[in-house]
Amino acid sequence: MFILLMSQSSLTHAEKINQPIIIEFSADPISRLLTQQTVIQIFQDSRGLLWVLTQEGLNKYNGLDLTNYRYATKDPSSISSNSVTGIAEDREGTLWIST
Repeated sequence: MFILLMSQSSLTHAEKINQPIIIEFSADPISRLLTQQTVIQIFQDSRGLLWVLTQEGLNKYNGLDLTNYRYATKDPSSISSNSVTGIAEDREGTLWIST
């Protein structure tokens, strides 16, 4: 009787293991706010901010809000080009953006 119970328990457990696991992925709504959908690089700085480089600008995500940085001809403090190609951080915490 014990062996019969054990074999039934094993079959039930094996059936659960062999069932396919279905995982669904969906885009986060914040991704629609990026300057462009083709992401070139994602970088996390020493303060925990995420920087997302796209083919049409730079984006900063702090976990709640997304800030876009784009070139503006009338704004001398804007980035020099929308074509951002890389990002790095030095030991002092200064971000270096290549365009």
